[in-house]
Amino acid sequence: MNFAYMPTAIAPFNNPLNDTCCAVGWIGSIDPVEKTFQQITNWRNSSLGQNWPLFVDQSIRGDKRTNPPATVPLKVPSALEIFKNFNAFNDTSNFVPAPSQSAQLIRLNTLWEQCFTTPALYQICGRITEVNNLLLANYQNYVNVYNASLPPTKDPTWTDVWGCQEPAVTPITERVFLAHLYGWSPWNADSKCKTDVSLLEQTPGYTDPTKKPHDYATVKGEFDQLQYWKDVRNGNYGQWDKDKTGAADFGQFDPYVGLVHGPDFLNAPYAYAYSVDDAVGNMQADGNGLIIAVGGPQHLPNIQPVTPEVQFSFGPNTKVESGRFAGLNITMDAYSRCDATPETPNPSFLTFIVPSGNEGKVGDPIPSNSVVNCHIAMRDSQGRVYRYHLGGYPSQFPKKPIPTPEGWPDDATQRLFNSQFVLCDSTPDTDIQGWCQHVWPYQEKDTSNPHLPTLYKVIMQGPANCNWSQTPCQVPPKAAPETTSK
Repeated sequence: MNFAYMPTAIAPFNNPLNDTCCAVGWIGSIDPVEKTFQQITNWRNSSLGQNWPLFVDQSIRGDKRTNPPATVPLKVPSALEIFKNFNAFNDTSNFVPAPSQSAQLIRLNTLWEQCFTTPALYQICGRITEVNNLLLANYQNYVNVYNASLPPTKDPTWTDVWGCQEPAVTPITERVFLAHLYGWSPWNADSKCKTDVSLLEQTPGYTDPTKKPHDYATVKGEFDQLQYWKDVRNGNYGQWDKDKTGAADFGQFDPYVGLVHGPDFLNAPYAYAYSVDDAVGNMQADGNGLIIAVGGPQHLPNIQPVTPEVQFSFGPNTKVESGRFAGLNITMDAYSRCDATPETPNPSFLTFIVPSGNEGKVGDPIPSNSVVNCHIAMRDSQGRVYRYHLGGYPSQFPKKPIPTPEGWPDDATQRLFNSQFVLCDSTPDTDIQGWCQHVWPYQEKDTSNPHLPTLYKVIMQGPANCNWSQTPCQVPPKAAPETTSK
């Protein structure tokens, strides 16, 4: 979020999993308003928030403003919001005090300058340098493509491929660079280029995940670590003691993250604190609207917060190739999550999700909202029902190797994963038993979108064949040949 002010939680409205063991949780905060105001005040009175700018009250006309202008009480702009408004950095048009006069912003600015000129000055400088290098490489590629579009080369990439409408921004100032640094953003928007070109993850030299530490995902991880410097979740917010510059926690990169995620302040782990805080503030769920709760959990379908999701994918159909049912096409027609009877007709998508829920220690009772308690059921066009549930927490799923060997996983590996994590419901149907023994889970990082958290997946085949079914499959009757009369 770009500012902190009111405690708000958001959840999907009319999600199919509501009222089940795996209802989708909320993001944001369910704290009371009074508590939130006190937490913001505590942060403002701490070393993190002292002299941090507040928003100018824009409802007061310019000719009626005092000097300094009145602010919106307790509405705190993020570091992203402050740095991206670089034209307002030296005045009080947007913020009071002016960011250039804020002790905290001066420290952040100075720290970046020192690390830029002396990369080994403090321990925090190593991460800042790695992030700087990626942003500079992205900028240099952006400028190179623009320069190539000028005579005599006249390369069309700038206009025809990237769709840029304005020249490249050259040279870049410190203010502009810091706006991109705290916004974690490439330069395409500065020239009104297409939004999907010249992205940071597309930067030449950073696109190969095997080239650690000089790959995008690794540098993005460095950026995340800077935001949570030194250990915000456990109350270590870094420090500026001039006599402890050699300490591992010297410096701060973003005190605003301490306000949002720090246990001494808002302590809101399920909300954005910076531009790409996706691991804790991003969710996708079915529904036809949103439930927005302010100052508490009232009317939320699940009082538990959002958790990572497990993606269940299935094969759409199986065509029988031989035997008495040769030519029969069996389709998967319905599924259900966390319920005994398939009830959702299959849409065009072949993947559905279930929140992973909370996890306990191995051997302890399974939390009530865990996906381990969720029974998955599938129904095919022959009316056969397939049922199973997971036998372990998603965080324990086997990891997909990077790079991935060709043909991974082989049949033996799939069966191993199945035996460790899939519990098939009892059935006398041998074909369905065989189908269930080929369900297998794994986890992976999405290399196409490194901003996303770890993906947990469960893979299912298409419907079982009809080799040994207790109830033989039914072949649709052949249509009678059409006749014509003369």
